Amino acid sequence: MGFFTTLAIYGTIWSIGKFVEWMTPPEPGDQMEVKLPLTEEGVPLAICYGQTRLDKPFLLWWGDVHFKDITSYEQDDMFIGLDLSLGIGVANMNIWRIGAGDVTIWDGTGAWDGLGAPFDPVDGSYNIVGPVTNPVGYQPINPFGVFGEENSYGFFSSVGFLPSTFRDGRGIRWYPGDFYQLKNTYVASVTSPNTTSGYRGISHVVFQSPQVGFGPQIPPFNFDCGGFPDALNGEPTRVIGGNEANPAEVIYDLLTQPWGRAGLDISLFDTASFTLAAVTLHGEGVGSGMAGTVTSSSAVLDIIREILAQIDAIMYFNPFTGKVVLKL
Repeated sequence: MGFFTTLAIYGTIWSIGKFVEWMTPPEPGDQMEVKLPLTEEGVPLAICYGQTRLDKPFLLWWGDVHFKDITSYEQDDMFIGLDLSLGIGVANMNIWRIGAGDVTIWDGTGAWDGLGAPFDPVDGSYNIVGPVTNPVGYQPINPFGVFGEENSYGFFSSVGFLPSTFRDGRGIRWYPGDFYQLKNTYVASVTSPNTTSGYRGISHVVFQSPQVGFGPQIPPFNFDCGGFPDALNGEPTRVIGGNEANPAEVIYDLLTQPWGRAGLDISLFDTASFTLAAVTLHGEGVGSGMAGTVTSSSAVLDIIREILAQIDAIMYFNPFTGKVVLKL
């Protein structure tokens, strides 16, 4: 999956001076301040570029738990609603895989990925309901042995067998994290429509009370997800090798996007040099994949340094133009 790193960003502010010295930390300044999206508990959200494994999604909500007695198995079948955050919404966000523990419960390969699922224009979500091996029909997801102990017949079903007296949530909905998505109607129906958030700007997955098997515990969910920024050169060069983001686009995104990133004015940068780098990197097949947590702004430079080292590039201030240049 390419280049992986954990984003650990400490401090609060930094600025670009007359020359960007990459070997020593910059002095704090006033031009860059990340507006951090935090949970109610103060936990920062992840940010993912390229196809990246996110092992610890943040739990936004859980509830609507039901049990059904399975006499033939002498066990109770459990249904539960979950809302899990995949982090800050990045341009061209996608999701390829959903796992539970070491088992894949949904695998969106090729065209059958999150963006290939049916789109719901009402709330801006994608309805991910389909088997691992059949990319055509939208069938239940039933990998046996995912949940529960050995011989407990535990499995995951996105449709399940909820009795008619139970709320029939069903299915899995993925929200890519744009600023137009609305609240999930299932979550609103089992909580409160007035307090349910649409989590605009946050990519998240809602499990609408699926059947999760007979075991006493639910394995941790994990996701293959990530975005592909394309502010420099658009679609032609944003994806490298099928699943990696363009490093030049990632650097530019970290520096200029205001939501959970630096939010610097684009006039500070020689965008032509960044665009040339993006085209060159695409031609050479050099991509990036990373996932981590944004906690503040000062170490955005540290992340960029890692990317620069990976692509053998430098970034410097041009005193004649007054702009920052990216040079391979």
